[in-house]
Amino acid sequence: MTRETQIGATVHCDKNFLTILQQNHVNGLEMQTKDGKWFRVDPSTSNFIVMAGESFLAWSNGRVHSPRHQVMVSGNETRYSTAWSSSLRGVIQCPPELVDEQHPLLFKPFEELGLLRFYETEQGFKAESTLKAYCGV
Repeated sequence: MTRETQIGATVHCDKNFLTILQQNHVNGLEMQTKDGKWFRVDPSTSNFIVMAGESFLAWSNGRVHSPRHQVMVSGNETRYSTAWSSSLRGVIQCPPELVDEQHPLLFKPFEELGLLRFYETEQGFKAESTLKAYCGV
């Protein structure tokens, strides 16, 4: 990290179902691939970035990736972004059609609000995967 680089948002996964992000011309969003490689996301200002949250990961039984991401900004310009997030009310559970011998159940049913409350605890915040620590099978 250079002197001019600042952390805009620390490494995390969104806990909700889906996030839609739009930002100005100042980039800084970085995402981690499934195999652990980081890459910088440099969309145009007319693009939207759509990310699955951990609730979507659980609902899909691990078939939809919820990327770890962070924001690193440098320079003198201000980065502005707007995020819209969707949440589910009630119990989130994987549909039976997505569970079979090749895809055993990964997460117990849970409520998104419970996941968010767990994330606010020391154990939840320090967990490598809040979702696995909260309701992993």
